[in-house]
Amino acid sequence: MMHPPFSPGPPAGGYEFGEAENQVFRELAQRMRWTILAQVSSLVAGAIAVLVTVLRMNATTVQVGAVSMQVDGVGAAAVGGLGALLISAIFSGFVAYFLGGSAAAFARVANTRGEDVPNLIAALAAQRSYFGVLKWLAILGCVFGAFACVLGILAAAASLSR
Repeated sequence: MMHPPFSPGPPAGGYEFGEAENQVFRELAQRMRWTILAQVSSLVAGAIAVLVTVLRMNATTVQVGAVSMQVDGVGAAAVGGLGALLISAIFSGFVAYFLGGSAAAFARVANTRGEDVPNLIAALAAQRSYFGVLKWLAILGCVFGAFACVLGILAAAASLSR
């Protein structure tokens, strides 16, 4: 007689996952936490890069339209890179926050008794929020990328017309 790879444990007030299923949820939550660590590391690296760039700036002024900025000898590219690092660090923080909620919800499925189905639904809802954040960050990234491409084309056209 063959047994399915995952079999439910005894119900305790509702459907209860067996130990094999709980192990899957524990491993999923643990892997999600490692991803959070990578996101937080990215956030920290971005913050350090921003700090180093700000500390290296001197008193050279760059005028872009109505905006005046202080940049160092590497020019306006440093300011653009600084902005990109700052935005990346903020995005990493958002992703880590929402992934952390999802990981905690999946861990509750494995670590509680008698509430597996409600905890699983809550975990899936948290995961839905996480992917919703990723979707909007991807859309924002595409918009910013398109904007940067247009600015680059305009700057190239302006430099060729001189």
